[in-house]
This record gives sequence, structure tokens and C-alpha cells, in this order.
Amino acid sequence: MDKWTVNTTPLILVGDHYLHLDVTDDYASVKLLHILEVHGLTQHVLQPTHDRGHTLDVFITRSDQSVLSLNVDPPALSDHSPIVASVNLQVFHRYTVSRVAWRCWRSLDVNTFADDLVHSALVQSPPSDVYELFAITMILYVHSSTLMYRRGW
Repeated sequence: MDKWTVNTTPLILVGDHYLHLDVTDDYASVKLLHILEVHGLTQHVLQPTHDRGHTLDVFITRSDQSVLSLNVDPPALSDHSPIVASVNLQVFHRYTVSRVAWRCWRSLDVNTFADDLVHSALVQSPPSDVYELFAITMILYVHSSTLMYRRGW
């Protein structure tokens, strides 16, 4: 639930939750409605959706999202009522372009790399501290190609 509510894009959750949301002393129903309220969500179906008189189906949106209309039609093909809603969704696409670079390690010639490593100052006169070990990355960079591309998000 947290993952959905942190984002600001429109959110609509619909379905049969198998809870009697109209029963005010039902622990599970009260708990669900409380969780929705805490996360800034609203359950819009306020009338029975089942042929036995209970509200089992939900239409949930963010509290700041407007629902233009919501109709609960009588059950026809099943024991549940169809819910027909109209919402105004304004989706804003934010695209960013990022530059991604990586090493193509599959192209690394291990034998040549090992030979260069054996003959490097890194092996000939081992470093006195850990930061000097960074020199191994320079040897790796020489032996692996770099691929770069732009990607839109």
C-alpha cells in the first residue's frame, strides 16, 4: 500500500474484497477503511453491491482524485452489481534523459588481462595501502570496452 500512495499519479483500485464494508462492527472492514484513510485513499462505493445486500465491491481512489460519477447497477449476470464510474484522469508524463555507461565484461580477454596484471606495478611492488589497489580498475578499463547510450525514462 505504501508503494502506491507515495506516488502522486492517479490511482484506482477496484474489485471484490470479500469484506462486508457496510458492517460497521466487522473488524476486517473497519481495519481496511482505516488503512485507506491513513494512506489518503477513499472508498467511493457506499451502497450494496451484492444481491444479499452487502457492500463487497470497492472503487478506491486517492482522496484528492475526483470521481465524476459512480453508479451501482442491479446484479445481472452474477450475484455482484456492476460498478460504472467516470473519472477525470490527467496524466502528466515526465520524461528525463539519463546517460548510462557500462563495461562490457564479456569482451574482456582474461588471458591478456592476467598477463598485464602480472607485469603491472601492482604486482611487482604491492601497494602499501588499500587505496593504491584502485590501480587494478585502470588495468580492467584498458581491457574492457565501454558502451554508452541515452535512454528516456
